[in-house]
Amino acid sequence: MCEREMFECRKNELFQLIREALWASSHAHELVFKEPHQRENEFIAGSLYWSNYEILNRSEVESIFNSFGVFECELLQCIKDNHSHQWTDIEFRKFKETVEAFVY
Repeated sequence: MCEREMFECRKNELFQLIREALWASSHAHELVFKEPHQRENEFIAGSLYWSNYEILNRSEVESIFNSFGVFECELLQCIKDNHSHQWTDIEFRKFKETVEAFVY
C-alpha cells in the first residue's frame, strides 16, 4: 500500500470514528432529555469516551475533539451536580455542527 492509499485509509477510519462518536453522543443527548433527571439514563449517557487523535492531525480534527471535550465535561458535570441539561444541549449542538462541517 502506497503512502497516499494509507492516508486515505486512515482518513476514512477517522471519518468512521467521528460518525460513531456523533451517533453515540446523539444517543446520550436523547437519553438525558428522554426523562429529565432520570439518573440511570444520565449514567448511561455519561459513559461516552472516544479518542484516536493520532490518525489525522488537522485543525478541523482538533476542533472536533475540543468541542466534544466541552460537551463531555458539561454532560458529566450536570449529571454529577444534578443540574438542568440546558448547557448540555447547547454544547452538544456545537459539537454536532463541528462534526457535520468536517465529515459531511
